[in-house]
Amino acid sequence: MRSFSLLIVMLSIGVIGCGGGVDKQLSREAAPVDAAAGAVQTYDKDGDGQISAEELKDAPALAAGAMRIDSNQDGMLSKDELQARFEAYENHSDLIAVAVNVAAKRRPLPGATVTLTPEPYMGEGLQSYTGVTTEGGSCQLQGTEMALPGLPIGFYQAHIVQQELGIDKIVGCEIADDASGGRLQLSL
Repeated sequence: MRSFSLLIVMLSIGVIGCGGGVDKQLSREAAPVDAAAGAVQTYDKDGDGQISAEELKDAPALAAGAMRIDSNQDGMLSKDELQARFEAYENHSDLIAVAVNVAAKRRPLPGATVTLTPEPYMGEGLQSYTGVTTEGGSCQLQGTEMALPGLPIGFYQAHIVQQELGIDKIVGCEIADDASGGRLQLSL
């Protein structure tokens, strides 16, 4: 299913035969077992092999997806649960066109620079995506290295900066068919 939906997107925008930009980015994604091990290695500070609710405070992207990851609902993310989530991505779209909206104190945040950076455990050399919000708080994200017809699925840190209001904040998000779908609401 992933390959078929990606093929349709690639054909519709004429990406096939143009240097393989989509393939180049997607081939950098980590295997599920490696992504799970990387997430635990990065955020498991007490060395017990899982990410606790306390450790999730330093892992905003995983915290955003915790309810989809924590299958036994014990408040901890195990390597097996993380690996199962990454394996589930095989049934998701490769790329998702995402409409981003940013709000601060429940109001649209205009003039903010938004940068989504894939978590390091998602793969080597994956590009970031950036954009500036409109008066209504929405923004279009563009790849920092190459234009893609959407964002690769996975976990991201969203860095939001609005200098006039003194805002410089990082929040987490998950891009996936069953997480954000085509809409991503970032609230401060």
